Amino acid sequence: MTDNVNAAIEFITTYRRMEKQSYAEGFDTIGKCVKAHQRTHLCGSWQGRKRDFGSFFLNLSCASQGAFIEHWGIKIEGYREYCQSVSDHPGAAFFLDPPPMIHWLRELMKFFNNHSVTDECAPGIRLNPQPPKRDQFGNSANWGKYILKLKRIDAVKLLESLEARVFEGNMNTT
Repeated sequence: MTDNVNAAIEFITTYRRMEKQSYAEGFDTIGKCVKAHQRTHLCGSWQGRKRDFGSFFLNLSCASQGAFIEHWGIKIEGYREYCQSVSDHPGAAFFLDPPPMIHWLRELMKFFNNHSVTDECAPGIRLNPQPPKRDQFGNSANWGKYILKLKRIDAVKLLESLEARVFEGNMNTT
């Protein structure tokens, strides 16, 4: 099992915990991850998105995404250097590729938000068992619930399939 798959399972476990927290607890987490001048805006964004972590996360800069990832104990190789480059040259945020771990988890969230949790979610990916109809809408909560209910070996296989698609450039996550 790759480090990316382990990280994804930890990330999903942790963001699902945040999605279930009270707004006050979510605001506390946000306050620990971002600079003071961003806190009010991002707490409002969290509240306005009704704890939809995927939507919230995808609207953060890569540096802020990395802050959440690292806050939750997931190592990001090259993160400090990336943040320093963006700090030294703010325009770099538009053309500099984020570290691979941020890229992977961001693409995973895009996939979750753009694909329903059904057997037809993507070519070559088979979901078994199917979740209940009420949990098939594509978002971070439904995908997180689905993956965390799978046997570990099945969750790993699914995430390995998605990881291969991301790093081969075959992830259709528009």
